[in-house]
Amino acid sequence: MSYIFGPAMEANIVRKINLPGIYSASGIEVVEGRIFVIGDDSPWLYVLDGHGNMLKKTRLFDWAEDTGGRIPKKLKPDLEAMTLLPFAGSLTLLIIGSGSALSREKAYLVQTEAPYEVSDYSLTQLYNYIRSFPEIGSRGVLNIEGLVHTAGKVIFLQRGNISGANTLIAFPENEFGHFLSHPESFLPPPSFRNYQLPSIEGIPSGFSGAASIPSFPDWVLFTASVEATDNEIDDGEMLGSFIGILDLNHPDNQPRYCGPVLWEQKAYAGKVESISVWKQTGARSLEALAVTDADGGDSELLF
Repeated sequence: MSYIFGPAMEANIVRKINLPGIYSASGIEVVEGRIFVIGDDSPWLYVLDGHGNMLKKTRLFDWAEDTGGRIPKKLKPDLEAMTLLPFAGSLTLLIIGSGSALSREKAYLVQTEAPYEVSDYSLTQLYNYIRSFPEIGSRGVLNIEGLVHTAGKVIFLQRGNISGANTLIAFPENEFGHFLSHPESFLPPPSFRNYQLPSIEGIPSGFSGAASIPSFPDWVLFTASVEATDNEIDDGEMLGSFIGILDLNHPDNQPRYCGPVLWEQKAYAGKVESISVWKQTGARSLEALAVTDADGGDSELLF
């Protein structure tokens, strides 16, 4: 995707391809020309080349039932977000569940080099800790859709498309890494910030993904989507998606920049689920890759 940030922000899809067999893509991360993709109802981490061709599938966890590669909604781990994180002396991929149900409170750390060794962790204690703060709301409903490591922080993005509480939750990197491997240790309270995101047809958008921008470590590149649904969890008709930037140095509750995702000069109606920077192309422009969740059909990789 060609992305120009400024007051008249543009996010244009240059090319899109189907990802056969990846039905509910929910996270993407680019590492040295390889594209890592997860699905919210899949036990696999997919490794693609720079053209979207499958290089390898790495199993994150065992799933014995033959369900055509998909885990039923009531049972799925809902892996919704992924980021690069230095951990125990290695560069790893941190993959997390949304926290919207007990079965969705798992995390996986995956080495970024073959054979892509996997370690699993429970996020129950962490997610209960986050729920205990009033910033998440009186219902304590979690639906984490974005994750990014930047500016010395590990940042979670809480989707609030119905409640309107799109919330950034930030922990110091060092304390978070220690807590992940020593859950009995003390973790300082996170910082919170609520954001007002744009609407379509009166329906507010909700965070759906996040990425770091290497040349702007204090900025978070995010995606947001609009679904015609009456709750934070269930899918609905897709109305459109946005891409924007959150500035960690400014206390405003508005994104620094935000604009619709366009395909052939029209609003793209697909569900953009996650984004990762491919390369910086100028002082105020970059190329990014994004994935979509088709809610049943093949996902798309957006260039």
